[in-house]
Amino acid sequence: MPSHANRPRPMTREEVESLTPLSATKENPHLPSKSIGPAIYVTVPSGVELSPKVRCQRIDVRPDDQSLWKITIEKSVGSIQALPMGGTVQRHEQTDTMGKISGHPSFRPEWMGVRFIPKTGIQRTPPQMRDGKGRKVKPLTVFPGDARQVLFDTSWPWLLTGKIVTSDGTSGSGVLIGDRLVLTARHVMPWNSIATGNWWMKFTPYYFDGTEPFGSSYVSDARHYGTDDSDFNLSHDYAVLRLFDPMGNRLGYIGTTSFDDGWRGLTVWENVGYPFMSQAGSDRRCRAGSPSKTIMKTTTVKPWKRRRASIMETLADHFSPGLKMEVKFVRVALYRAR
Repeated sequence: MPSHANRPRPMTREEVESLTPLSATKENPHLPSKSIGPAIYVTVPSGVELSPKVRCQRIDVRPDDQSLWKITIEKSVGSIQALPMGGTVQRHEQTDTMGKISGHPSFRPEWMGVRFIPKTGIQRTPPQMRDGKGRKVKPLTVFPGDARQVLFDTSWPWLLTGKIVTSDGTSGSGVLIGDRLVLTARHVMPWNSIATGNWWMKFTPYYFDGTEPFGSSYVSDARHYGTDDSDFNLSHDYAVLRLFDPMGNRLGYIGTTSFDDGWRGLTVWENVGYPFMSQAGSDRRCRAGSPSKTIMKTTTVKPWKRRRASIMETLADHFSPGLKMEVKFVRVALYRAR
């Protein structure tokens, strides 16, 4: 991909650390005045007005002087509770051309403050495992050391990375790049469900321990690079999802840009996502559902060209032989290749 001398290079960590955090300049108009529970979705025939009614019933009084209430929503006749299903899945074919792709600028709402170095915490130590003879064992070892940290920061842009769950029972990471656009990996898409014609994906920004502090949205449509499963190509493992709910209007988004050849070899990239380990199943590496910030010690961009696209490869966090580690993440510094 061509290099553009007038394009600013990514900032080093030292340069980022010298920046002063920015405060919000406006009160957030999207904060709910009352606690709101999870949403439910229903379908009704076209032209039918939905007029739900809410019934509240006290069903128990506990010894601690707390009352237990049951809330029931009475839906209209003919309405069916269902998840918002995905629509079109469009394949973007590879081309014989490479070049700069016009970027899309980022957007930070006035009610969102910025912290350039996020608040992080140490990963919770997993329970010690022992074999049949009582000896301590470690089923997976990260060397030369695990630099990942749990991300606790809800400022911009750290809250924009979220967790994706799918109708295939799989999950991965994604990040808001537009008002209702999410960038993720192609392999996160629920291909088994898509093949049947009934699929869904749900994006939750800053999903943390089962909570949805900023809400969530289902995916209406998806577009991905074309690549055969028999010849999987990491350089085209990208997908863009369209959300039903334009979450970027209230949370902001990080935008997009094309990669510059002059950035090769720079140790400036950091990863944010939801890592998982796979060993006869799927075990969580970090606290269940916690976003994890990976501080990359030696991250470079290899000068490879495969199928007319560049591959950004992370040279960090190697694992013991014989075990498999699948890290699903989103790069904070984005690029696109075609």
